[in-house]
Amino acid sequence: KESVRVAFEKACQVEEAIDRANQKIAETKRESDELKRYVATNKKAADDAQERKILLAQIENVGKDLAEYKKINRDWPVREKTLQDLKNKLPEQEEKVEDLKQKKIQAERAEKKRKNVEKYKTVSARKKQVENAEKNLKSAQTLTEEDLNAIDGAFKQLSLLKTELAAGKLSVFFEAKKSVTLSVTKDLEDSRKESLKPGESQSFEAGGRLRLDHPDWGMEVTTGEGDFADLVQKIAAADKTLDELLKKHNAQSLEKAKKIHRTYETWRQALKTAQDNLENELGDTTLEELESSIKDVVELPDVETLAEVVEKLVNSENQLKSMNTDLAQQQKVLDEYQKKYKDPDSLLNTMTDAIQKEKDFNTKLDALSPLPKGVENVEVFIQEYKQKQTELTQLNEDLKKLEIERAGIHPPDQSSEELQKQLDELNEEFDIVLRKGKAILRVREVADELSEHLDQQAFLGLKSDIESFIAGMTDNRYEEIKIDESLPTGFVRSDGNLIETDLLSTGTLDVLGLALRLSMANYFLQDQETFLVMDDPLVDMDSDRQSNAANLLKEYSKTKQLIIFTCHSTHADLLGGNRITIGVTS
Repeated sequence: KESVRVAFEKACQVEEAIDRANQKIAETKRESDELKRYVATNKKAADDAQERKILLAQIENVGKDLAEYKKINRDWPVREKTLQDLKNKLPEQEEKVEDLKQKKIQAERAEKKRKNVEKYKTVSARKKQVENAEKNLKSAQTLTEEDLNAIDGAFKQLSLLKTELAAGKLSVFFEAKKSVTLSVTKDLEDSRKESLKPGESQSFEAGGRLRLDHPDWGMEVTTGEGDFADLVQKIAAADKTLDELLKKHNAQSLEKAKKIHRTYETWRQALKTAQDNLENELGDTTLEELESSIKDVVELPDVETLAEVVEKLVNSENQLKSMNTDLAQQQKVLDEYQKKYKDPDSLLNTMTDAIQKEKDFNTKLDALSPLPKGVENVEVFIQEYKQKQTELTQLNEDLKKLEIERAGIHPPDQSSEELQKQLDELNEEFDIVLRKGKAILRVREVADELSEHLDQQAFLGLKSDIESFIAGMTDNRYEEIKIDESLPTGFVRSDGNLIETDLLSTGTLDVLGLALRLSMANYFLQDQETFLVMDDPLVDMDSDRQSNAANLLKEYSKTKQLIIFTCHSTHADLLGGNRITIGVTS
């Protein structure tokens, strides 16, 4: 097989080399023939192409000149008319600009008067606000920040002294032996009456002084800390000072004084704000100067606003500037025309000569051989023709070399088709032998592996399971099997005769295979939680055996989960269980 394969590969290589050489020769000859036709067909056009190139350049130059002559011929009278129109309109535009300048001066004066009148109205309003603020401040009760600070200081001093008095710790426990009415005075508070019945008691507390008075007696208790009399005098003095300050400003309390102060400050600040606004509005001008500036203004003149006049003036000045620029440009162009062509009549004569030249060049061009169809650029055509000539010479040389190389390649003794047929036949024979060898090797490996783990007792257990499964599926026709080492070799019928496995029908062999797989699953899986997958186990059995086998599998599924693939709906009906249809697309 390998010898034929090597010969086949060599034959393929030689045949491919011959095919490549023939293909290359054919392609080169085809290209050469195409170039020969191109060179022969376009020889006359190529010979005339150089003269065509010169004529086209001359026609292009004359055409450019002629286009310029025609353009100037149309443009010259238009520019002359435009120039004259500009000269006629220029004085009118200059007069319009001067008139607007005078109107601008008048508008500026009117604008100034208008602003002074508006400013006087605003200043008058500001002055009125100042007068109103002065009136409000004058009617308000005066209580300055300094006055409020004095009242607030006296109030804080009194509060501090009272706090100092209340900070003492004084307590008296009084128990009545009979009914009694007392007058109780704590610190600087007013006295109050307290009545107690016989046996009642009362605790009295104060900060620095506690006095109990009865018609028959009196008792006063003071703290031993500090000079209480002096503290009382200070409190009285502070209270008097605060009272005098409040009366001075007609305020009954500190809060009332703060309210009076806020009102006073509000009007005072309003007056300052109004004065500042008046001062800002006047600026560097006094009220008298402002009144003097509008004294003679009876009624503002009815003229355009300054902004309107300025806008018109700017537009008119820009228009005047544009007209002068356009006039200068028109004059410059006309001067160039006159310098180059003198006058329109001379230009017309020059244009007539150019038209005749263009006609003569085109007559010569028409007499030449035309360019090939689709070609527009003469220079490109000339270069292309020369390139084709060079390529044709090179192709002829390449063709001679290829024919010599092709002659040196010798074909094989046998063709690749013949060798391919021989190789296919040998590969089939080799694959058959190889499959047989692999099958035998796999059987030996499995047997060796099983023999390491299974003892004779295990084979006996498998034999018993297989016989049980076979008997159930064959209606007890076969109840015993013969095992040689670890493999079943035949069935023992009920009459005692042995039927070798190679004599069994396909359906009976499927029964053996199913029994063998279930027995092995029992042995290897035992109590594990797993599943068993089968593919069409009923396919070659008769209907009775299919029914028995299906019952066996349903019974077996109670101990192990079964997943069975089948393409027969009748088999699926026999097996039952959870049926899932899988669609297949091609």
